[in-house]
Amino acid sequence: MAGAADCHDRGGLWFGFIIGPAIGGFLGSYGARVPFLVAAGLSLLNWLYGFFILPESLQPENRRKFEWKRANPFGSLQFFLRYKVILGLVASIVLIYLAGHAVQSTWSYYTMEKFKSRKAFASELSITTRTLERKLKTANYHLRKGMLSPQDQHEIKRILGYLD
Repeated sequence: MAGAADCHDRGGLWFGFIIGPAIGGFLGSYGARVPFLVAAGLSLLNWLYGFFILPESLQPENRRKFEWKRANPFGSLQFFLRYKVILGLVASIVLIYLAGHAVQSTWSYYTMEKFKSRKAFASELSITTRTLERKLKTANYHLRKGMLSPQDQHEIKRILGYLD
């Protein structure tokens, strides 16, 4: 759904990425499993909303008849058995993503151990860095599109390291 929204409607998506770690950190103070249980409950509510309230966008004449044979979740993996080169590429991408997301998974534990801080500190630090990242990306976008005054352009270039 986010892919279908124009760039001005995606603010809620970024807000979720910024505020999500804070909510998770707050809920984590009640127990290590609480954030996951709340996330599961919200996912269930989202599914219920999509199933019962959102209308189907595909016209009935364009829909295929349901077949259990095609509903096999491992059926698409048979494609990789026929093309070994693609299997190697997909395996490497999975390993790259696993390595990249391992950092995010251990970040809060690292900051708690390194700074001997409370659980909420990791969330606060995450909010700060994500907000700063979003502001810098927005400033860089406005800079590239020429939407800033010359004074602001000079200041943004200095902050982003474009000037020596």
